[in-house]
Amino acid sequence: MPQLYDSAPELLMLKPSEIVMVACRRWDVDHAAGRRFWTAHAARPDEYVAPAAYTPPPAGAYDLQLRSFIELAEVLGA
Repeated sequence: MPQLYDSAPELLMLKPSEIVMVACRRWDVDHAAGRRFWTAHAARPDEYVAPAAYTPPPAGAYDLQLRSFIELAEVLGA
């Protein structure tokens, strides 16, 4: 799977540190962080059968920790 994360900087002609990976799945954001991307985790607790089963990542785990993709749009000024 590292090839997937390595291909983005090549295709975009950017350094990994110039790219932000936004995802709702921690494993995806963790892999991107391991490749030195900026990271943003957008929570989607309703995606779980039992929303109470959702556990947010620890504070400070990612560069941005958002309650939703709507919050991401607000942070980006959209």
